[in-house]
Amino acid sequence: MPASNSSTEAPIAGRIGRPHGLRGEVTVVPVDPSWFVPGAEMRAGDRLLVVGASRPYRDRGLVVSFEGVSDRGSAEALRGT
Repeated sequence: MPASNSSTEAPIAGRIGRPHGLRGEVTVVPVDPSWFVPGAEMRAGDRLLVVGASRPYRDRGLVVSFEGVSDRGSAEALRGT
């Protein structure tokens, strides 16, 4: 069963870590890597994020790109969510 932060909120998909590179990608520690498929919709606070692509990142999780997040500054703003 997915982790949840309360009984009325959506399950937690993972935690966004630091930016990866300059093109808006971020590292993610996922609850379930299979949730991070292109087109999957997720929330980070009040923001809706749509997965553009994901790939394994060493043994630490995934590198994920989200639609509309195209630079390092935008990626940094997602850190910790």
